[in-house]
Amino acid sequence: MVGSLENEFGEGVVSENVDELQNPKLIEKIRLQFSLKFKEINKQVSALSALFDNTSLRTVNEAIEEWDKAKEAFDKKYEAAKSRANVNQQQLKQIQDTERRIGELKKIQMANRNTVSALGDPAKAYGELRARWNDAYTKKIKVLEKQCKDFSSLSNGLIKAEVKGSLDVESLKKHCKLAFAGSNIKEQKIENLCQCVLTAEDPVARVERHSYRT
Repeated sequence: MVGSLENEFGEGVVSENVDELQNPKLIEKIRLQFSLKFKEINKQVSALSALFDNTSLRTVNEAIEEWDKAKEAFDKKYEAAKSRANVNQQQLKQIQDTERRIGELKKIQMANRNTVSALGDPAKAYGELRARWNDAYTKKIKVLEKQCKDFSSLSNGLIKAEVKGSLDVESLKKHCKLAFAGSNIKEQKIENLCQCVLTAEDPVARVERHSYRT
């Protein structure tokens, strides 16, 4: 570009008839100064162009390559951090879901406790009813024993009737097997329990003791 301008400017000046112009020496001086200036510009452009060759740009290219490597390393770290963040977010969501479920279970537990409290004390009520049943059963046995004695007396000793030792062991064993089904209790233990109740002075009390042990 500089050479083209210089040539065009030079040709324009040369084509004129210097002798016919006014102040030909001054014009020649101007043309010479333009020529020198264009040469200087051309020299500077050549020097500037040299700054963009591979040798001059080596340090710049090395710096760019270093930046690319740093960016690639950063991108890898960023992706890894993002993956960990996603995992942490999933874990945080699981923790939040678990905490919410625990809260719901606590509400259900509290509601159940309130319901049980409204029902009173079932164990105490059962104990009282069981004691009343035992008392009634004991009175029944005593009444039967008295009737047996009276019956024996009326027969003048020919017939001996008694309640003690007349427990229906087979029926008791059947009920015990049903009650202890699936508890891995051997049949011999049930047999021993029934015999223990049968030979006891107070079968009801003996059953009560074994029930509380169980």
